[in-house]
Amino acid sequence: MKYFELTCTAYIKKDINFKESFEIISKYISYSMAQTDKLKALHNQRGYKYYTFNNFYPIERDKIYK
Repeated sequence: MKYFELTCTAYIKKDINFKESFEIISKYISYSMAQTDKLKALHNQRGYKYYTFNNFYPIERDKIYK
């Protein structure tokens, strides 16, 4: 099985609560996948997507990403 890891740098323009952060990242991934026809078709299929994502790092002690 082949797998790839992609590490991205995000510049946050406004404070983000920890509870909202996964939804925000998920929406950005969906938007990014919709930019190409091949990834858009994959994203719209039902079933397992074969990708995962994590939250911002490092974790903020006060649970607010700034």
